[in-house]
Amino acid sequence: MANFRFFRNTQNEALTENGATLKNGSGGGAPAEASDPLNTMSNALTADRYSVWKTNNTPAASPVNLDVDLGSALSIYAIGVHGFTLVGGSMGTLTIQTQTGTYTPAGTWTTFGTIASANLTSSRDRAVIDTNTVASVRSIRWSFAHTSGIWTVGKVWAVVAPTIDCDALMPGSMYTPTRYQTEVVGPSGIPAITDSARDGFLWSLDLGPVGSALKLAVWSIVNSANPVSMLDDADKLEEVRIPGGQIPSPRFFSTYNPRLDLTRLP
Repeated sequence: MANFRFFRNTQNEALTENGATLKNGSGGGAPAEASDPLNTMSNALTADRYSVWKTNNTPAASPVNLDVDLGSALSIYAIGVHGFTLVGGSMGTLTIQTQTGTYTPAGTWTTFGTIASANLTSSRDRAVIDTNTVASVRSIRWSFAHTSGIWTVGKVWAVVAPTIDCDALMPGSMYTPTRYQTEVVGPSGIPAITDSARDGFLWSLDLGPVGSALKLAVWSIVNSANPVSMLDDADKLEEVRIPGGQIPSPRFFSTYNPRLDLTRLP
């Protein structure tokens, strides 16, 4: 099994703020933009997963291609999507393709990996990891096959190798399925509970004895002040946050024992 790996938004090379460019609608044979007018494709290149790209209410032809130029060739470790939701119709396979040189929409694309329709629709966050550890990539195409499909994507995701790689978890680590609920207690003491109808998860990761370097890397998750992407020990992609923004780290001389409490974003 793999390690737990963490990526800050600054490591997501597919975001506009990190130098990526959306190529859809730019001409020269690039695919047209397939978007609801109020939820354009450019939203998928922002760090905010709740500012979404939504496809046309009149579904575009299959597949719908979303093309992104990273600005330069990078050694990409994993590519995926955050916050996918199927609104109508049905999905086929999401095929992720890459180019190394200058973006050429009708040129040769290399398949980086695929995400089956059942996997894409069963969880909001999905990724493919390069089997050769890293691949030289300049442009990426997310190719969504569908049948009359309408969907939303919070953001696309493409990262270089992780700087935070936790290879040891202690027996005290916990994994807790939850429901996303909001509870408000009124003056009478009776709680009003709103259920979002989405499953959630909590992680409490005991990282065991680590040195100062890994401790500082783990602390950097809090310093980002934003949710982070996590690949768990089964290579499952999640977007998570740290409730309360705290990482307790007991210390014994120069050895630390950080504990990461995480909750998945709905």
